[in-house]
Amino acid sequence: MTVINTNVAALNAQAALSKTVDKMNTAMERLSTGLRINSASDDAAGVAIASRLNAEIKGINQAVRNAMDGQSMIDAAEGAHVEVENMLQRMRELSVQAANDTNGDTDRANLQLEVDQLMEEIDRIAEVTSWAGKSLLNGTSSGVASSHDDVATFNFQIGSGLSDADNLSVEIGATSSAALGLAAAENSTSTSATADDPATISISGNTVTLDGTLEHGDVFQFDLNDNAVTVTYSTIDEYSDDLNGLASQIKDKVDSLVTAGTIGNDITTVNNGDGTLTISQSSTPDVDTVAVSDTTAASDASVAFSGNTITYTVGTSGQSAADDGITFNVNGIAVSALITTTTDGFTDNAAGMGALMKNAIENTAGLENVNVVDNGDGSISLSQNTTPVLEAEAVTLYRSREASLSLSASSSNTATLSVGGSFVDGKEYSFELFGEEISVTASTDDSFDDSKAGIASQIAQAINDKGISGISAIRTANANTVTITAKVEAGDATTASGGEFVATTIGSTSAAAISLSGTDVVQASATTATYSAGDSYSFSVAGESFTLSVGSDGYGNTIAGVSQQMKDLIDEAGIGGLVVTALTSTATSAGVTLAMSMTGVTGGTGGSTAVTDILVKDSTSSSSSSTVADLSVTSTANASDAISRIDAAIETLNTQRADLGAISNRLDHATSNLTNISANLAAGKSRIEDADFAQETSSLTKTQILNQAATAMLAQANASKQNVLSLLQG
Repeated sequence: MTVINTNVAALNAQAALSKTVDKMNTAMERLSTGLRINSASDDAAGVAIASRLNAEIKGINQAVRNAMDGQSMIDAAEGAHVEVENMLQRMRELSVQAANDTNGDTDRANLQLEVDQLMEEIDRIAEVTSWAGKSLLNGTSSGVASSHDDVATFNFQIGSGLSDADNLSVEIGATSSAALGLAAAENSTSTSATADDPATISISGNTVTLDGTLEHGDVFQFDLNDNAVTVTYSTIDEYSDDLNGLASQIKDKVDSLVTAGTIGNDITTVNNGDGTLTISQSSTPDVDTVAVSDTTAASDASVAFSGNTITYTVGTSGQSAADDGITFNVNGIAVSALITTTTDGFTDNAAGMGALMKNAIENTAGLENVNVVDNGDGSISLSQNTTPVLEAEAVTLYRSREASLSLSASSSNTATLSVGGSFVDGKEYSFELFGEEISVTASTDDSFDDSKAGIASQIAQAINDKGISGISAIRTANANTVTITAKVEAGDATTASGGEFVATTIGSTSAAAISLSGTDVVQASATTATYSAGDSYSFSVAGESFTLSVGSDGYGNTIAGVSQQMKDLIDEAGIGGLVVTALTSTATSAGVTLAMSMTGVTGGTGGSTAVTDILVKDSTSSSSSSTVADLSVTSTANASDAISRIDAAIETLNTQRADLGAISNRLDHATSNLTNISANLAAGKSRIEDADFAQETSSLTKTQILNQAATAMLAQANASKQNVLSLLQG
């Protein structure tokens, strides 16, 4: 029994020593590595949790760097936006300067040079601004982008997972001059889509109809009683972003013009709530401040207004003084009728003053809708249609178009149509020239080149085929433009007094004239001519036929009187784009001379009285649109249009800058939050897998003591065997 007990003690001591060594090794390993978990056997669940936490921490730390890189990218784009806006502000300043008539054509041309350079620099910045090779301000285009809808999309991974919340998508629209609506899109290779139903404006009677898809920056314009009404559609103003909101904006614009007295105070505009407006006016013009201007005090003439009639009464002398005049306002527009000399074409009596008042009203801009009846006794009766004159509707679309047609002026008797964009099969180009509609359709199956030059040639041929008297057109050599020229076509004239004079003439002020020479009228002497009641003269202008009869009608039977009467006949015909100037000289040898010119060409689309309603549309679609022309400050009207378009561009740019600024601030907060989460996750991971040094040191000390004790006990157990051997030897 002694031997058996001794062996058991030795075995127990050996087992205890083995356990103590294992524990001591574990404590030493944890203290040397600093980790509580050095293998899966240490804590199987803890290993899995620590591994997941480690992946999340590393992912979040990278997400922090991603967010900071994304913020730097946004800041680079926003910095370029700052410089683009600086240039837009300068362009606006130049446009405001060009709008002032202290500048001549040469001055405005010099201003245009800087505008052109600034637009080129905007395009260059849009093309070259990049981050690590990624284009920021040119959308997805390989060339210069043509639409702000062409956007570059960037996805920032700002989380460690794959959920939507871990990604931030940022869109940066193209900011080239064309994309901002400042230039026509030229050879664009943008992959962005274009709306199939662009915004349109149309007029029928006194109803203005808005239709199509609106886009921020679209400019709508029409003429109301010869006054331009222009509004720019915006998605960040107080109006609703739909056709009804646009109609409300137009109504407020018209009302403001009425309040300012720009278009009179008898205009009423109603928003019908369905994208249409009804514009009407009183049947009687508003007349006030009627007064006699008696500069010589040689007569006591008077004037009165009652109902719709202005009545002039001569003084006690029985006739008007040579400098008598009448001033009054019609629909808020000042009118002045002044007899300056006895050779101004109007007789120096009540009837002459009545004819003069009628002539003055009919030749005052903005009063084209006012009807005047000369009662032949020094009084005139005024009326007007309840439907105002609404015309020249146009939409300058902010979005780009692959094809364009724009108008500019070359001189007083020429106009130039420019074909822009790219050749598109089936694209229809149309406009009106002196009221005649011209329309062509680009086609790959016709005899013209499939290019812009071919379209220009096709337009020139269409104009010539129309046979408008006095008009010729030709494609400009080595250019994609059509030059329209008003040319002189001299007619035949008879030499008998009262005979028929036929002339078809239209052109520049130096070449185009209708002349009644001394041989066409009764000669009072070798160099003078007289006209008698009953004399009749016929002539034609731009296809319109006229007959003039000399008589007691308020016009003097003199060269000046007949000239004025001829001018008034032509003016009343309302030939668009034609300005007639009557002879004002007292010279008689030249006879009656009327100079005519084609004027009013202001550039842009629909901006001329001779060439109007320029449209470019798909021949298979009923929707149409005016196209964007290059920004121009070469005239007052162009400069005003430029200001409006630049304002829209600045608004668009500021909207994008605000969006990018908001995202940059968001990334600041995202970075702070991710950093905080990473710190807390690291602390949690440490609590799971890191060793507790105090605990492990205590455990090591304990196991070292136990190890020494177990070794001693094992030695004692082994020594007890020696006693058994000594008994056997005894």
